Amino acid sequence: MPPKKTTEAPKATKKTKVKKPVVKGTWIWCVGEARKKLKIEGFVAITKDSDLYKEAMILKELHTKKS
Repeated sequence: MPPKKTTEAPKATKKTKVKKPVVKGTWIWCVGEARKKLKIEGFVAITKDSDLYKEAMILKELHTKKS
């Protein structure tokens, strides 16, 4: 007779990931703010001629540090 297998819950193999806060001035933050300003919900492709891209670039220029 083969040995019985124990039925234990699987152990967690990875640590719980903690979301990092989005830093003001980064591209992700700028796109998020542009989406809020333009009231865009759902998927929208960001192409260079879109209003979303243009608004995000304006925010990026305003909030990045220039030396």
